[in-house]
Amino acid sequence: MRQVSDKDYTEEYYQFHERYTEKEREFIKTRNEEVTNLVLPKKGDFILDLGCGIGTFTIECAKRGAFTVGLDFSEPATKTARRRAVLSNSSGNSEIIRGDVTHLSFKPETFDLLIIADLVEHLYEEQYKKTIKEWYRVLKKNGKVMLLTPNTNCLFEKFPSLLKPLLIVMKDKEMLKHLSSFSYLHVSLKPLKYLSESLKENGFSLMHISYYPIASKGFIFKIIAFLRTKSPRWIKERVESLFYQQISLLAKK
Repeated sequence: MRQVSDKDYTEEYYQFHERYTEKEREFIKTRNEEVTNLVLPKKGDFILDLGCGIGTFTIECAKRGAFTVGLDFSEPATKTARRRAVLSNSSGNSEIIRGDVTHLSFKPETFDLLIIADLVEHLYEEQYKKTIKEWYRVLKKNGKVMLLTPNTNCLFEKFPSLLKPLLIVMKDKEMLKHLSSFSYLHVSLKPLKYLSESLKENGFSLMHISYYPIASKGFIFKIIAFLRTKSPRWIKERVESLFYQQISLLAKK
């Protein structure tokens, strides 16, 4: 098994994420608002978006008045994030930098909030163990961590072969190509139990768990959304656990 490096995170990889964000604009906007509403970033807050990618949450928090630092080790990512921050008029309230999530260059207790979105699945075990200690170090007392990552209990994650025919039916050729080209970058999917235990072991208190879909279009996703909104709570929770591909954990120092 070959070791993944920053060279594997190409411009093509981030260009896809930009196109997907535009394609699913309203859906992505709603999901981002749901996630950020759990932490309510505001003017005066100092936020770190680790593994910021194309700058999605850096921009979202900056728009709400919080000064936000977006950090990523990939040059194509930081280049894209800076451009998008300028286009969204949020560059004055944000800074995009390159860095290593396992060795952060910030002083202890610097940030009010850390956003860790779509990062930990890209980290090997030893990298994750190092970065979680860094989260605790740079976070202020009573500061919060918002962690967003694939839901390993989701049927589409447990059985990836289920997703391919669904994407074919949806005629989503671009997503099929992206998955076949870049799925190897998810080097270590981490189950909910492991994440919650590792947060507690490193001094955090778990506050909230939520599930999110990754798409809104297509007949199957519409059925899932209907079941989520129209069913009793116990069915809703089961539907989310089995069919929603992302999970978020909110924790406090």
